[in-house]
Amino acid sequence: MFERLFTSSKAVDRYSHGALLEDRVRYLLHCAAQGSTRSSLRLIAQHQLVLIEYLHLQRPASITIEQIRTAADRWVGRQPQPHTHNATDYRYGRWRFISDARQWLSFLGRLQPIEVARRPYADLIEGFKDHMLREKGLSQHTVRIRCWHVEQFLHRFWERHRSFDEVTIADIDASRVFSLCRTTRLVPPGLGGGHHVCASFC
Repeated sequence: MFERLFTSSKAVDRYSHGALLEDRVRYLLHCAAQGSTRSSLRLIAQHQLVLIEYLHLQRPASITIEQIRTAADRWVGRQPQPHTHNATDYRYGRWRFISDARQWLSFLGRLQPIEVARRPYADLIEGFKDHMLREKGLSQHTVRIRCWHVEQFLHRFWERHRSFDEVTIADIDASRVFSLCRTTRLVPPGLGGGHHVCASFC
């Protein structure tokens, strides 16, 4: 593999005898099959060795995105700060380093998933979705769109630090999300002190 990427015998020897050889080559072959150019594969191979060193990848542990960003900062920080004319290249180098790290570690199953906090209105959305699917028999496409709009409405309400029990018909009327056509129950039970609001989307 490395004979195709590097012309220097010393470079080929270095990459061929580095740590995590199988994991590195497997990913490089995957990238090559996806159409990566020779220059791109060379850069990925270079980043792999740096990542192994900076993130201690020989240890069997998951890696967080914050660890990757810290490694990128340390890596680019080893060189003097760029002058104005090459600041863009400097930022691109950091971005490319982080991108290569995330993709390789994801390929290996070693990138720790980013935990997304569950919103307090998640149960309302799930109940609303179930109501439309089971009781109304709406299509998955329609349900997905309507859930998205209701979620946007609830998120804005939640950002104002207001209780969902305070939602009123006036709040819904004021929202650009809804136009009241009084045809279908679209607002999930539990809003407005348990009131149901007949509404539909524009």
